[in-house]
Amino acid sequence: MKKIFLILFSFAFYSCSADKMAVKTVSNIIDSGMPAVFSERDLKYAKESLPSNLKLMEILLKTKEDEKLLLNASIGFCGYAWAFLEEESSSQAAEFYKKGIFYSSKILEKKKAIKENQIDSKKVNGKTAPALFWNTFCKSALINLNPSDSENSAMLGETEDQANILAQKYPNYFYNSVYAILGSVYASKPKIMGGDINKSAFFFEKSFEKGGDSFLLNKYMYAKTYAVSSQNEDLFIKTLQSILDAPITEQTAFFDAVAKQKSAVLMEKKNEYF
Repeated sequence: MKKIFLILFSFAFYSCSADKMAVKTVSNIIDSGMPAVFSERDLKYAKESLPSNLKLMEILLKTKEDEKLLLNASIGFCGYAWAFLEEESSSQAAEFYKKGIFYSSKILEKKKAIKENQIDSKKVNGKTAPALFWNTFCKSALINLNPSDSENSAMLGETEDQANILAQKYPNYFYNSVYAILGSVYASKPKIMGGDINKSAFFFEKSFEKGGDSFLLNKYMYAKTYAVSSQNEDLFIKTLQSILDAPITEQTAFFDAVAKQKSAVLMEKKNEYF
């Protein structure tokens, strides 16, 4: 009986170890393939192919919470919601953003960089900054999706705090987009809650530095939040047209293509904002 138990235990241990090794292998493959996703400009193809990959990552994460897999799951759910779901189904987009928040929070918890929704700035480094960025991106997008929702508005303070920490320590991660997040926050908040159109302009200008102006997502957020909040119709039209006319950058083709698509839709809705 003892021998049988040892055999079964050894088999279970080996099986568990093999599963975790398989997850690690697939996680590395997915991670090395992310540049191919970012460079994909065929949005129809991306929309149809990405859901199965997202589900695969969720299945793998049930076996092992691999940090690369957690980060790519967060990026995947946030990116898919922003690219394809916001205009189609705000409720589904919200669920995807919440998944992105969940997976990135797992990394921050593992690194002891977050406790009770508070970030320890001392723990923000090269290993935690990407997770913190996507956690912040997801929260910001979720808030913008439905700012009147009480749960969303409750995240506004922590989102702003996280973005400020990133701006101080890793401002250039993902093409200066943390500055675009801060610009959006200050443009969208009411004055009584700390909204400041001048601060918004300052942070958007920072997002355009060091090549950030060629990342069309930054410009799109500038038009959608700052130009609308400041009721500058000429700037709104000029910025959106510059996005539509801009070439697509190979490394960020997916995000650029989505920004172009969203800009065309936003341009058609101009009369709703001015």
